[in-house]
Amino acid sequence: MFGLKKKWPQIKKNRSLVTLRPLKQSDASNVCRWMASWYIVQNSFVIKSHKAIPHDFATIEYAARYFDMLLTDKKRKTFAIMYSGAHIGTIGLKNINPLECSCECFIEIGEPNLRGQGLGPMAMSLLLDVAFNNVGLTEVMLDVLEFNAPAIKAYHRLGFTTKTPICWHYDEYGQHWRVLKMGLNRERYNMLA
Repeated sequence: MFGLKKKWPQIKKNRSLVTLRPLKQSDASNVCRWMASWYIVQNSFVIKSHKAIPHDFATIEYAARYFDMLLTDKKRKTFAIMYSGAHIGTIGLKNINPLECSCECFIEIGEPNLRGQGLGPMAMSLLLDVAFNNVGLTEVMLDVLEFNAPAIKAYHRLGFTTKTPICWHYDEYGQHWRVLKMGLNRERYNMLA
């Protein structure tokens, strides 16, 4: 497991109770339950057009395929977010590019009653430590939907800066939302440590 190294004043409470461990097959039931939730789908996945929505989106079948990809995609490192010994979400690095030493990151706090309590930023802090100090990356990027103000604020506190929007997100109601690209490089990360 990876421990929290940085001191983040706004997330002092219970920070030692958040850890990461590699995702494993026995996590399937939790991840599939969370991925069958429209809340997670609406706030975590960028859908570029109505035609891009799989016919079985937010179903157990889709969630099972997603979970299998989390375990088998060689360009990913996926972790279970553990809080007080319980698996509460999923976090990881994806599209790892060894030539450019860069990747994207993702996070889903699956347990509804634990969202909005600062556990996501704690887990992201741990993931950034893995990305920069264990994997040796020089840049971590992420996409965040423009309406997700709490996430944007948390990413800014972690040191991410906003880049130019790169695409639009389509939701199931036909609404389009801007997708903000955010990034953090190792130099800025070390400066803030």
